[in-house]
Amino acid sequence: MASVPNGGDSTSTIRGFYENNTGLILVAQVLGLLAASLFVPFAVALQRQSQSRVATKHSWITWSGVGVAIAAVLTAVPVLWLTAIADEGDTKVIRRWVHASDLSDVFLFVAIAAFAATMLRAAAAAWLRVAATLVMIASIARAALLVTGSALLEVVAPLSFVVLVLALSTVSLTRHSVFGDAQR
Repeated sequence: MASVPNGGDSTSTIRGFYENNTGLILVAQVLGLLAASLFVPFAVALQRQSQSRVATKHSWITWSGVGVAIAAVLTAVPVLWLTAIADEGDTKVIRRWVHASDLSDVFLFVAIAAFAATMLRAAAAAWLRVAATLVMIASIARAALLVTGSALLEVVAPLSFVVLVLALSTVSLTRHSVFGDAQR
């Protein structure tokens, strides 16, 4: 949604961002938590579809989906704390929460890469395997770049994941199989 301050930013920049955008941040976090809670049933439904369509089971679909949901919830914790303490919090505490936010984002992109890898392995359609591969690469790159403090791919990686989820949803809802048939 927006570029958020990271560990490389000054404390005054961090404070200003969280003080000036409290309402938007709270709405975004609530929506993110809602999306995370819905992602688990989505992954379970994908796994069920894979088990009914193919001879092999793709049990990692659910587990990787749970990983994404947990990581998404974990990313909300530091942001919500920062929103609560940004105006009056101790500088060291704010810096620790910003660092925790950066680390939770790394975990989120690693989880997204794992989910994309399960989709790459399970998907029957070549275009879907290509999409999953691109999301996996973008997510791994974003996680690595986050560790270095770089903002590169901060829009591309999350949007690529959203596009993959939309593609999986659309294909599933149109009653086409994401995973092929038993003769695969």
